[in-house]
Amino acid sequence: MEVYRLFDTMNPKKLDIEIANHESQLETAMQAVEGFLGECGIQQDVAFRVILAVEELVTNSMKYGYDDDNPHTISISVCIQDTVPEEIVLLVQDDGHPFDPQDAPTPDLESAPEDRQIGGLGLHLVKQMSQGLEYERMEPYNRVRVTFRT
Repeated sequence: MEVYRLFDTMNPKKLDIEIANHESQLETAMQAVEGFLGECGIQQDVAFRVILAVEELVTNSMKYGYDDDNPHTISISVCIQDTVPEEIVLLVQDDGHPFDPQDAPTPDLESAPEDRQIGGLGLHLVKQMSQGLEYERMEPYNRVRVTFRT
């Protein structure tokens, strides 16, 4: 399955992408999000946070969401809302195992890096760099919604 962009004529500030759960498609999806945010005039520091969240959430879905080698689809939606201040809403949806990122333990930031348990730092960064992270399980889908202010 290829990455594709759906145009919403009612909302030109929205990007919808569907990719297969294959690591080779992650970079293409991130480039599509980066291009969209650039077209919309979003500042680079804000775009960086959104792209990092895409990378983290999609990577986690691909690595931990599935026990099989079957093809699965991961949906990524980025919508720029005309609010004051302007908000960017990222929605990532997959049909993987139920996983609420809000339940992920806070990583150990006090110990030396070599003494820390591997994992968990990416989700922590997403939570810290956004204004909100929400999770919803709507069988058979996980939906993670992350909000950023511009």
